[in-house]
Amino acid sequence: MKISFRYQQHNAIKLVCTILVILGSIIPIIDAFGPNNNPTLSHTKIQQQRANHAKNEKLHSTAATSDDVESSSSSLSSSLAIISKTKVGPGSNGGYYHRIKHSSKSTGTDMTFGLFLPASHDSSSTSSSASTPIMFWLSGLTCDDTNFAQKAGPIAFQAANKEGIAIVMPDSSPRGADVADDDSYDLGQGAGFYVDATQEPYAKHYNMRSYVTEELPLLLREEFNNLGGGAKSICGHSMG
Repeated sequence: MKISFRYQQHNAIKLVCTILVILGSIIPIIDAFGPNNNPTLSHTKIQQQRANHAKNEKLHSTAATSDDVESSSSSLSSSLAIISKTKVGPGSNGGYYHRIKHSSKSTGTDMTFGLFLPASHDSSSTSSSASTPIMFWLSGLTCDDTNFAQKAGPIAFQAANKEGIAIVMPDSSPRGADVADDDSYDLGQGAGFYVDATQEPYAKHYNMRSYVTEELPLLLREEFNNLGGGAKSICGHSMG
């Protein structure tokens, strides 16, 4: 019976992965044929993208009600802050999409990630058998933690909720005034290189491999009732 359950769980993750990869592939193609397409992003456009990221931070910071944040934060450590919490789906059958900020040891900066928790996830249970499967979605060039939720969320979250799978959407790089950057759109903040840098000025903060494969999974297990302690999967698009 346990083997059968694990097999079904594996197939469910494969199904959602397929949906997400299709969505992640179609959206950039649609964007590529848009009226403003330009193979070389200008310095002005790069700055605009980074300004939009800052604007997203400000908008999302007011998206959650105080009741939502307080009820969600009660079981979390003081090192985590819920920026916003949004109900996805009707009634009690829907899950919740969160944006969460925390201090990262890997990057030496504050990091923000998106987290969709299906309605089936029991945050109060301490049983390891209640572990919710988790999928890590890595966004690519010029993206942040919000892109996937904005472009694919309504469909992807519905599919994940149906299969009882959580989705975590980390930012694509460390950010901040003291974090090394570059005028080129394909290097520096938001470039989506999920590696641990070995040369300065990037080695100090750009340790995204350690963040995604070690620190973030551990944080999720400790703060969200063994979330991802069982089945895990990873997918994404345009990752560096």
